[in-house]
Amino acid sequence: MNCREDETLDDLLRDNLKVIQGRKGYRFSIDAVLLSAFATLGRGSQVCELGAGSGVISVLLVHRDKSCSVKALEVQDSLWDRAVRTVKLNGLEDNIEVIKGDIRRVREIFPAGGFDLVVANPPFWRIGEGLLPEDSEIAAACHEVVVTLEEVIGAAAYLLRLGGKLALIQRAARLDEVIRLSHQYRVPVKRIRMVHPHQGRPANLVLTEGTKGAKSGVTVLSPLVIYEDTGIYTSEVISLYYGEEG
Repeated sequence: MNCREDETLDDLLRDNLKVIQGRKGYRFSIDAVLLSAFATLGRGSQVCELGAGSGVISVLLVHRDKSCSVKALEVQDSLWDRAVRTVKLNGLEDNIEVIKGDIRRVREIFPAGGFDLVVANPPFWRIGEGLLPEDSEIAAACHEVVVTLEEVIGAAAYLLRLGGKLALIQRAARLDEVIRLSHQYRVPVKRIRMVHPHQGRPANLVLTEGTKGAKSGVTVLSPLVIYEDTGIYTSEVISLYYGEEG
């Protein structure tokens, strides 16, 4: 249960929630906080997180609504182990089950149409884009060396009931791809929120939410700005970190 020498115990800044992370390798970022606040979470929702990492998004979703139930899927042994211990550390075993498994084999793990919400923070970079990290945890989380954006969206489409929602965060440069693939797999994007590092700067991230079987029509929400000119977080981002919205 306790942290090992090569791990840290980090505060999620709300209700004494903690996360166990490796000192090296993949560590969660603001992406997880933004996505967990953006996703539409109904009362008693059955949720699947694809690529759970250390379990941060699942923990934050349960913090938003303790009536929801989450299946968190993670393929990397080290991250799966930390996610399991993070869930136990926070006393959330009744809400979150961390499952060791590959997104590409999701049909062997879950029945079709069993979830109201699927959330995922898929790799941002295609093969050949960006500098591939030497660390295998970071490489798998950030680059499409294990799973692609299309495979994530295809898995989500299988998992969702009719009317269920798929919430993603991705590089803004790939928004066209997210829209195309979501339409292809019949989970068309219905909500979009662009994420800007600073006011007046181009968006570098985008939050999208699709609805399985929905008709056309998209709501574009107001932009989310991360930093003030001074370099500190904006008031909205601070409120998201402290769980005051969502």
